[in-house]
Amino acid sequence: MNVQLPKRDSQGAVDFALMFVVLMWALTFSTFKIAWRHVDPVAFTAVRFAATIVIAVVVVRFARSRVRVRRADLPTIVASGLAGYFAYQMLFILGLDRTTAVASAILVSTHPLFSVLFA
Repeated sequence: MNVQLPKRDSQGAVDFALMFVVLMWALTFSTFKIAWRHVDPVAFTAVRFAATIVIAVVVVRFARSRVRVRRADLPTIVASGLAGYFAYQMLFILGLDRTTAVASAILVSTHPLFSVLFA
């Protein structure tokens, strides 16, 4: 019996990717605060949403062999995006605009704790 194991990424590349994610999360709050000196938070978020939609459509278009979105699923996908992602992001952005980056980072880092408490 000849079993082929999946090819593994090098550990260095994985570590680099993980550190990059940590760095991006760490810079989020301060980057937003700096950007909002020049751009309205809601307009900033609208640009982020527009870019995300374009990227998602391109990914789905090129992954057509693996991902097939049925026309009947579109209302559910849109409703899910508006109720979940849009509402969360708008409330997050408006909250971050009204508080400091440090306070926001502390609140976001305690999400798991609040999830357990409310569950």
